[in-house]
Amino acid sequence: MFKWFQKYRELLLYFVFGGLSFLVNIVTFICFNKGMGMDELTANGFSWVLTVLFVFFTNRIWVFQAPTETHGQFFIQLGVFFAGRMATLILEEGILLLFVKFLNFDSIQVKVAAQIIVILSNYVISKWVVFGESKEHFLKPAKKWLKKTFRDMEKQEHKKKIIKKIFFAIIVCLTLFRIYLGIKTPVFLQADAGYDDFLYIQYSINMLHGKWLGDFSTLVLLKTASPAFLLAINYVLGISYPVSLVISYIIAVFLFSLAMQRLVNSEKFAMALYIFLLYSPGMFHEENVQKVYRGGYIIIFTLLVFAAVIGQYTARKNEQKREFSLWIALSCVSLPIFYYLKEDSVWILPFVCGGLAITIVDLWRVKHTLKQWRIAVVMLPLLTLACVTIGYKMLNYHYYGEYTITDRGGTYCKELLSDLLRVDDGREDKKPSVWVTRNMIQTAAKHSEDLMELLPYVEQSWNQWFGEGNEASGDFYIWAFRDAVQLSGVYEKGGAYVNSYYQEIHKDLQKAYESGNLKEKKGKIYISSTVHGFTVQEMLEYYRE
Repeated sequence: MFKWFQKYRELLLYFVFGGLSFLVNIVTFICFNKGMGMDELTANGFSWVLTVLFVFFTNRIWVFQAPTETHGQFFIQLGVFFAGRMATLILEEGILLLFVKFLNFDSIQVKVAAQIIVILSNYVISKWVVFGESKEHFLKPAKKWLKKTFRDMEKQEHKKKIIKKIFFAIIVCLTLFRIYLGIKTPVFLQADAGYDDFLYIQYSINMLHGKWLGDFSTLVLLKTASPAFLLAINYVLGISYPVSLVISYIIAVFLFSLAMQRLVNSEKFAMALYIFLLYSPGMFHEENVQKVYRGGYIIIFTLLVFAAVIGQYTARKNEQKREFSLWIALSCVSLPIFYYLKEDSVWILPFVCGGLAITIVDLWRVKHTLKQWRIAVVMLPLLTLACVTIGYKMLNYHYYGEYTITDRGGTYCKELLSDLLRVDDGREDKKPSVWVTRNMIQTAAKHSEDLMELLPYVEQSWNQWFGEGNEASGDFYIWAFRDAVQLSGVYEKGGAYVNSYYQEIHKDLQKAYESGNLKEKKGKIYISSTVHGFTVQEMLEYYRE
């Protein structure tokens, strides 16, 4: 019995510790997920790392009994073990993808077969590559290189190079694991978000069919087109949303870290920043990576714009034109896309303009044969944004008869919505979350025949949106009011007519304000024309919170 055990000891212990590793995986997952409140995907990632560490040390100490002589050999052994596990993980995913997704085999049968292949592969890699003595037969060149390398590590310069290579290998593994997490993240569409998720998808479908944003209705000229444009590109390239998001994010993090490395002249800082951003909680939040919306793209293109502005500053004096041109090109692409991801993206312009101004001033001060050319080129991102803006407005004018980006800016719809926000109906604001009440619209309607005729449709829209007798919360009054206008049949007559319709009501309300017949809320500060006003005290409390 003992001889039999000695003969198969290695194999038996391998499977015993394999079973224990399964328990470690489950327990650590529960601890991270339930105990620490992590989401399932992140908890699974951390539990996978701990499980692989558990298997590594048990295999090293008890199964294959393969101690190392130096710290360097230990870390290489650990790195090779992790690389082997990562390879078999990718192998398993490839088998599942091929036989389940493409060939439509039974998923359970394929999973069992894949697990058998993975277990055997892990055993072979552990025994003959990581720990086993048999590796001597085909790893002699590697062993010779290792001996030479660690002999040279007595010199400080060589130590730094080796540490740098090891750290680089760790970064590569972390990047691959981050890609894996991104690809495996489940995504969802919010079924009732007709003005969010499904609106952008509908925009994308219309773009792909050559209809721009679709037939004119209250849904067009509602939001900017960049998210839909990016979704359409994904479709054309045949890339899924999770894959596109994680790859784009890693590129953005890399470029931002590279720009910062150029700025502070520190590779260590850049590497640390890269790892920090790679696993930043912001890109694990469901609103940014699971919901098919625009949150993730906002983070990605913020990093790209920041990287481009910083990068062109750091490359301003570089004799090589290539790097400077590449940062400019990145800025010309990323700035217009970012600017039209969201309606309030104007916040980034002070940073962009400030960064470009500093670059221009610094170029002007130095003697450089190409400084005039570079000063002109630095302005290209802002020129590109202006051209995209004009083109965007011309498209909307061509399709809908309104020279604007959205109805929340540059149209009489925006002016009318601003008028309604300022109506003083003689009632106290009991709910700060309610910006425009039904009574405020009824008060304004006394001074406009067109608005008075619209009141039944306003009631109908408000009831559909918020329930019988309830008020609109926040900026939802915008969508509800536009829907009321659509219910009245005005939108069927085209964009030019809709804009003139809003213009007539706006003129009526402006006259009423000027004559004093319609009272305006006093003591309010409006930071945006379609956002409710704050008193000074409310503003202080808001920013204090």
